[in-house]
Amino acid sequence: MFGKKIIPCVKVINGKSAEGPVYCGKRGPNDPVECAAAYARAGADGVMFLDVSARGEGVAEVVRRAAAELDVPVAAGCAGSPRELRALREAGAGGVVLGDAAVRNPGLVREAAEIFGRGGVTVAICAQRRGEGYWEVCTESGSRAERMDAYGWALAAEWLGAGELLLVSMERGGRVKPCDADFVKLVAPAVGVPVASACGAADCRELYGLLSCGMASSVVSSTLFRRSETSILTLKRFLSTMGLNVSGAEELLCGDAPELRLCAEA
Repeated sequence: MFGKKIIPCVKVINGKSAEGPVYCGKRGPNDPVECAAAYARAGADGVMFLDVSARGEGVAEVVRRAAAELDVPVAAGCAGSPRELRALREAGAGGVVLGDAAVRNPGLVREAAEIFGRGGVTVAICAQRRGEGYWEVCTESGSRAERMDAYGWALAAEWLGAGELLLVSMERGGRVKPCDADFVKLVAPAVGVPVASACGAADCRELYGLLSCGMASSVVSSTLFRRSETSILTLKRFLSTMGLNVSGAEELLCGDAPELRLCAEA
């Protein structure tokens, strides 16, 4: 059984980081690779780069630098061009994340699987809850309702070649909710691929519920881990002491106790 993973997301615009952790090193928070390196030092199991402009500008070069400098897997969002898929692969990306582009062109999932292999394709499903047990797919940061059942889209995405699903529960205003275990519980048992959950700010106990009862295999966040380099390690220690199988668990209980107490009190 694979351990639960923690994946920070670095938002990129025009080749620079739109936001990053407070402790980023000499190059500062505007350098996306330095931000990713800070997360890697803090215990991240991988790093995801997301182009905020959704135009794919500058991301391939960021991926190229990150793949050369980091010792954790690197994935990147794709705006939707097969040419961009190939550019990201050539730059060293181990995986690609397809969101709105896959909704507009489902065949892109199959093309991505041919380039990256099934295990390297993640389909991000942004959805808003519309009723008991029903989530509607939305695009454009939650502002556009697609009249598409998120559960059905998850099944279709797996059939098309997705090796992982990333569920994003959106509020009506376009903000990512802290977490929605019900959404993950709906999808995870119905598919044969790992299901990750994107989350906004949340505390350790919320994430424990998401990864345990919620059945998520990993958590992806662009906001949760920005305050300090130790937050990822602190979270992992907490999850491990709560009985979850966490990636890198053999190294987690060898640190200072104060961090663990801070997390448990969150």
